[in-house]
Amino acid sequence: MVFPASGWALSLQWDTVSTDSSGVPLSLGNEVTGYRVYGCQSNSCTPTNGVFIALVPVDSPQLTTKKFDITTLPKPQTYFVTAVNLSGESVPSNTVRVTPADGPKNLVVIP
Repeated sequence: MVFPASGWALSLQWDTVSTDSSGVPLSLGNEVTGYRVYGCQSNSCTPTNGVFIALVPVDSPQLTTKKFDITTLPKPQTYFVTAVNLSGESVPSNTVRVTPADGPKNLVVIP
């Protein structure tokens, strides 16, 4: 997919977390408090080689998706997101690979 980009901007979007890995709703006090965005230049980005980019706070429990804008994309990057709560950090989400096209006109997203 090719997306037009203005100044190399990229918006990552993901579903918010409301259940644990078993599908059970998160208990009161153990809700997600934020999302950590990671990136790396490797095709296989993991928590070990990923670089922490930002902590995106949870603004409202009514939100079902979160967006995060990355304003600088110098090289191909792979991104993933984790959820954070009082118990710690979740396993990483699926990754998305983003490659700048010729010049800063377009971005190519390779899932």
